[in-house]
Amino acid sequence: MPRDGAQPITEGRLVRLNPLLQPIRVAQGWARPAGLIEAAAGEDEFVRLRELAIDAVAADEIALIGKFAALWHGNAVVNQPIRANADTLDCEIGQRWYSEARAQWQSLAGPRAEAATAAAPAIAGGASTAWSVSGPRHSGAKLS
Repeated sequence: MPRDGAQPITEGRLVRLNPLLQPIRVAQGWARPAGLIEAAAGEDEFVRLRELAIDAVAADEIALIGKFAALWHGNAVVNQPIRANADTLDCEIGQRWYSEARAQWQSLAGPRAEAATAAAPAIAGGASTAWSVSGPRHSGAKLS
């Protein structure tokens, strides 16, 4: 187990790559992730993401999800840790930021993974589609 939140366990063969909608701990308390617009009810992007239905299909909802993904890729939104401290939300096991998790995954997957992510086409908001152009999954079926 980690000694404290300042020294999370980041090595290992399990890597989680998933954006997490949560406030960021700062010296003065808690702050929203940089890049999400704070506004009145209905326009506040943090609140809109928090309340977004699982079956979001409206263009503005999809655009907000794309923005959230781009912020995650830019390390403005935290990566979901494998284990977090319940009180401070500090990452205890895993990688706090997308760039750290991606680097760990690439170190485990080797040259094939680096080539796949480098060749992935870009989509609106700067997010990558590497996940949709990869080879066969564990079951052997390729998703289209």
